[in-house]
Amino acid sequence: MGIGTRAGQSFASTIATAGGWILLVAAFAVCLTLAFGVLTIGHKLLRLPMGVATGVLAGMCTQPATLVFADEQADNELPELGYTTAFPAAMLAKILIAQLLLGIL
Repeated sequence: MGIGTRAGQSFASTIATAGGWILLVAAFAVCLTLAFGVLTIGHKLLRLPMGVATGVLAGMCTQPATLVFADEQADNELPELGYTTAFPAAMLAKILIAQLLLGIL
């Protein structure tokens, strides 16, 4: 069959609860804050080209689909430079944070 084909039902029921809307809004706020923060700090404060900043954002999110979109928009290889710089650090950070949250480290 398909992986995750029944996930929509549980997602809808979670959102239907009062706390579900709060979680959805909080997740949306965190994602927007991260995206605008990385792009603003990278481009304005650190003076990175916008292509590199979008690549860093894709690497921090460990999202290859975001990298493809950034590549198409930039029409050069700068997003790939930012992605390859940020991806390893983001992946290690995610692993370490997960271990800390689980109390393993």
